[in-house]
Amino acid sequence: MPAFTLVDSPPALAHCIEVLERRPSPSVYLDTEFDPQRDRTTLCLLQLSDGEQVFLVDPLRLDLMPLAGVLGAPGAEWVLHAGRQDVPLVCDALGLATPPRVFDTQVAWALLGPEASVALAYLEFRLLGLRGDKGHQADDWRRRPLPPTQLAYAARDVAHLPALRRLLGERLAAVGRAELAVAASREAVWPEPEGDPAPLT
Repeated sequence: MPAFTLVDSPPALAHCIEVLERRPSPSVYLDTEFDPQRDRTTLCLLQLSDGEQVFLVDPLRLDLMPLAGVLGAPGAEWVLHAGRQDVPLVCDALGLATPPRVFDTQVAWALLGPEASVALAYLEFRLLGLRGDKGHQADDWRRRPLPPTQLAYAARDVAHLPALRRLLGERLAAVGRAELAVAASREAVWPEPEGDPAPLT
């Protein structure tokens, strides 16, 4: 079970921001939890890591706007898995018009072979030999306090992203697709709006 810090007070959030500001690389590893039984637009938990420490930030008890400075800073990179739903939720919570650079591990894996839309647990098993637990994915993430089993599940979702980012980055670089992965990741999680239709003549 990965160690984590629950962030549900302003002092804890300030500490989280301080740690993220000192992170050793531009990457911030993140995931979200929302309530799939009701809607997919309410952010219930934000998991963050600097590559070493894991923070579980409670957006139902905190204003997340103070995180915008560190997460939306020029040069920052968000590393996540299958982030099509996560990125808009996080941007909305932080008041960001657009996300920074994004590296989506699901997109990266698809560029390296024929498999697309794989689960995070599958990727952890293929690359790291780890067996994950998706048993809490459909749980009620609105309830408070969240039980320890749910918190541990949420922490695990970001704990292994640093290793996946490193391994996938190495493989992509070896085949000359590192920058393509970044471009494809952004297109997947933040597609550009289609232009206005051409006027009829």
